[in-house]
Amino acid sequence: MRPFFISVCAVGIGVSLAGAQQISRKEPAVYAGTERAARAPARPPGMRLALRPPRQFSLAPLSEGELARLAEPSRRLRTGIRRALAPHAMASGAWETTSEGTRIWRMAIQSPASRGMRVEFDDFSAGEGKVWLHDGTNIAGPYTGRGVFGDGHFWSDSVFSGSITVEYEPAPDTPRELEPPFTIRAISHQARTAMDVTAGTADTADFCELDANCYPDWNSSLSSVGQITFMDNGDEFFCSGSLLSTRDNSFKPYFLTAGHCINTEAAARTVEAYWTYQTPACGGTPPASRTTSSKSTVGAHLVSFLSPGDGDYGLVLLTDVPAGTTFAGWDIADPPISTAVTGIHHPSGSWKRISFGERVADATNVVEGTTAPGDLFLQVQWDKGRVEHGSSGSPLFSAPGVVVGSLSYGPVNDDGTVCTIDPSVAGYARFSNTYASVHDYLENLPADLVTPAKAALSFTMVNHAAPAAQTV
Repeated sequence: MRPFFISVCAVGIGVSLAGAQQISRKEPAVYAGTERAARAPARPPGMRLALRPPRQFSLAPLSEGELARLAEPSRRLRTGIRRALAPHAMASGAWETTSEGTRIWRMAIQSPASRGMRVEFDDFSAGEGKVWLHDGTNIAGPYTGRGVFGDGHFWSDSVFSGSITVEYEPAPDTPRELEPPFTIRAISHQARTAMDVTAGTADTADFCELDANCYPDWNSSLSSVGQITFMDNGDEFFCSGSLLSTRDNSFKPYFLTAGHCINTEAAARTVEAYWTYQTPACGGTPPASRTTSSKSTVGAHLVSFLSPGDGDYGLVLLTDVPAGTTFAGWDIADPPISTAVTGIHHPSGSWKRISFGERVADATNVVEGTTAPGDLFLQVQWDKGRVEHGSSGSPLFSAPGVVVGSLSYGPVNDDGTVCTIDPSVAGYARFSNTYASVHDYLENLPADLVTPAKAALSFTMVNHAAPAAQTV
């Protein structure tokens, strides 16, 4: 057995939470927002008018070095790799006038054997014009103005194809342009691992993983758990995580994952969050891809994080979430030893699964050279199901919808499997520790629960017209 998250070196340690602040736990809440309901994406002219495919810029097949990088061991599950476009690549694009009399610019990009692509835009300034990505069926965009964050730089949504079209339609009455108002710096070639590139593996999750839709008591919790992909230091990764509700159910889309997943603003800005990448019902046909999964608008902001040695959590604020998602509740009281607990996650980047186990004695572990102190992590021994790469950041529930931890580490065999490891013990960052850093965000108290530090407060102010003293 080799390290996946964890080096097999453990020392028992006792923990006392006698001094921890005790408050009531927060129950989950379902988001009934409707502002995104039935909002179909606008179709680009090339698709709407069934135009012939544009001229294509083809990258070379992945090099041996790129394949080796995709297969490198990592605490995070690598799903793709950034491939820079040559400066002359956009010269492949061309302007054309449609039968409707509009002028559009189009080019196609191919990355051989890719399962999907994202585009890195820079110097983006489309104004009221629109930019799309599509493969003739699936659409990303339109992107307008200065892009997702208003600064001209962003990563697009994914289009799950090895060849995509980039299409730009200027705003009406825009002067004729020679160049499109943006630069394409790179694409992300989504391949997951070198094994998937060469063998076309349909499902990389191990055989003992359980369909999350087969356990009715947990159905209400499924929509609180999402799969995220994001770019970081030139690679694209998978992780899991969950929405967290605020005390007053403000439905601000706070998303809890692992600190070793998201720990920079740059990575947070590239987040794509998928919510229904799962079977339609117990025993239903597994989804072939994330194409039909409901998702959040691309992009997020980093709110807070702790490194693996300090508690290993990352809290980000998503742009939005679809109606019907559940915002998980939480409890800062650690579940007692031997308490039954449940994990819901996306193992190996696959569709949603569920695992059942119990809390066991605390232990300090060495995780990829970093000490994970026993008083910061819950140890969970699995009875049914396991966790894998890609499960990182996923929630641990003490009851349906009530989060008490987020996945940090767990064991794996040398061949990448997990199901034959018995006993299998995973480490979850204690929410009791995470809460100490994020309570200001989650305790979003309404004004009638605020009490003053002093019984009375007076101050003097001067009107700009007359120096009349006023007391409040």
